[in-house]
Amino acid sequence: MQVSSSNSQRQLISGKVGWGWRQATYPISTNFGFAGFLMLTVAIAQLVQIGEPIFLAIAGFLLVLGFGIGLYTSKSVIEVCRQNSDYVFSQQQLMLMIPYWLVLVAGLSLSPETFIKLFVAIWWILPAAIFAGISGALCWRSSNSRKSAIANKKQPDEVIGDVLNIVTYSDQTVLVSPSSLGQQPRQFNSLVLILLGLFFWTMLGLSSSNLSNSIRAVVAIAFTVTGLTGFFTWQAQLRSPEKILQLRFSGLWGMASTYAINLLPFSRLAVIKLQEAGGELSWMQL
Repeated sequence: MQVSSSNSQRQLISGKVGWGWRQATYPISTNFGFAGFLMLTVAIAQLVQIGEPIFLAIAGFLLVLGFGIGLYTSKSVIEVCRQNSDYVFSQQQLMLMIPYWLVLVAGLSLSPETFIKLFVAIWWILPAAIFAGISGALCWRSSNSRKSAIANKKQPDEVIGDVLNIVTYSDQTVLVSPSSLGQQPRQFNSLVLILLGLFFWTMLGLSSSNLSNSIRAVVAIAFTVTGLTGFFTWQAQLRSPEKILQLRFSGLWGMASTYAINLLPFSRLAVIKLQEAGGELSWMQL
């Protein structure tokens, strides 16, 4: 994870910023693919059951469009893994997503019930296709990168998920964070879980059964809360010349907190212990 430094001319001395990024794309691709396939299967089955040809044609168009958007978006996902940084939605993405979600909210208040089923099923085709496109692109790009490394007689990085990534720079700055494999799947999986929670809430809510409503609430809350819980990326940066220890924790895409600890009162820096347990920072001690 990169943090801006007062010295913009600093050079990398040791370590890799995105150590293990290629391995991190595999679980991300798997989870995106699973969620996309699940949503597409349920949505398309709903459309086929109703059997309106014009809506099936619209679904086909959205499927192609979403897959193309997913292929394009995968570039930024790979770049985030290479930099081992937190993913932040761009202004253009937010301007497109907010109206799209408002359309879903408005559509749920429409009637009759048959039209609502058609509308919601078609609405989910686009995000599901985007997930499928990202999954396919990540799998293809990471595989090609691995083949290129082998062809150039460079062994691909073999990284264990809980290994810490330590990077040192020429300005005596040291960065400590989990490897890309340790924290990148965590932040993207949270997005998958939140979207699956909303998917189950809207799709299972199309039934009038009290039992299905109870199941819908339990499943939706479980997925959404799991995706929202905890921070997704963290970093500790020690700037030796200024005797400053900077801690950065990022949460829900753009929501981050940074803490600076002045080390001047300490006679010497005795020991810093970092430990990850279950994907979370358990404790830090000076």
